[in-house]
Amino acid sequence: MGAYASANAFMDGFAVSRSRSGEAWTSVNWDGWRLYGETGGPGGGATVAALALSRAEGIEALERLLGARPVPQVVVSAGDLETRLEQWVTRASVEAPPSLAREVSSAHTRPALTAAFVAPRDETERTIAGIWEALLGVQPVGVQDDFFELGGHSLLATQVISRFRDAFGVDVPLRVLFEAPTVAGLAERVTAAGSERGQAERVAEVVQRLKSMSPDERRALLEREKLARDRA
Repeated sequence: MGAYASANAFMDGFAVSRSRSGEAWTSVNWDGWRLYGETGGPGGGATVAALALSRAEGIEALERLLGARPVPQVVVSAGDLETRLEQWVTRASVEAPPSLAREVSSAHTRPALTAAFVAPRDETERTIAGIWEALLGVQPVGVQDDFFELGGHSLLATQVISRFRDAFGVDVPLRVLFEAPTVAGLAERVTAAGSERGQAERVAEVVQRLKSMSPDERRALLEREKLARDRA
């Protein structure tokens, strides 16, 4: 989204620059429009779709803009602008401590999604759902809900992965969130990553133990292991 955001920032700056020279320019920062039936445009996420303008609302807003005194920049927001700035610009829901983040998230109820709500079934799923609720500002989050349909994006995805590291002590690649964008799918990946880490730690422990043994002790251990395998 970097190029898209940059292009919009340029248009805002261009309108301001031309207005200072005495020309009447206005850059309109539109909210989403429902141009695809009852939902917002593709890729907007549930939060944007829920606040998208209908055709009638969009036309009314445009008529008001055309009839008003020209100003360089106008923001059209169908929801409370301060709350949206707090969530997406100042990032209070991301940077705040967990307790405060949960207070911020409680203001946004779960929107209508394609997946029916299914409550978390174990501690891993409950932890992941809690991380999503804090970062996305949506509550409650079900195990089959899609991260991106809830309004998530790549910047928030990096925050999710960072929280996973703190909560579970495992390193989950960022691509995993794109491959398995549900709580249930991520819980499986986190569990698998934890098992792999445990196995790697056991192997490292055995290697370290072997290094501390004398050659005779290592030979005796290998002979016992071979004898045990033969008996099995």
